Amino acid sequence: MPTYVVAATDDSDGASTFEQRRALSNRIKELRALRNRLPIPVSAGLFGIYAFPEKGQGVAGINYQHHQFNGLIQGSNSISSATAVATAPNPFFGDPMQPPTLRVVPKEAQADVIFPFANFAISDKFALVTLADRQG
Repeated sequence: MPTYVVAATDDSDGASTFEQRRALSNRIKELRALRNRLPIPVSAGLFGIYAFPEKGQGVAGINYQHHQFNGLIQGSNSISSATAVATAPNPFFGDPMQPPTLRVVPKEAQADVIFPFANFAISDKFALVTLADRQG
């Protein structure tokens, strides 16, 4: 008696999705096998090797990201400052002294994001992930 059923379809999308899932599953198994052969702790350059801990295992770390943005876009189109000021809705509209559209629009911005995380596997298929952020 089979323990699970896989739906088969004649369309290429269903077959390719199944193949992609199988390839991902195989890759996860390869990463777990590789992790078992690595020294503890692993090299810093192997980020993500503990992304899929096994049951009862956990991992904690700090993630750093740097973002830099230039120009203005709306959807996939580049827009001017004048267009942004005339069309972008003000999320604070309705509060006293707030206009319906934005009045100040930055042309560039940068952000450094640092957040700690913890990942603990309850089973081989279910893990609890916690991210912490800083409210400034």
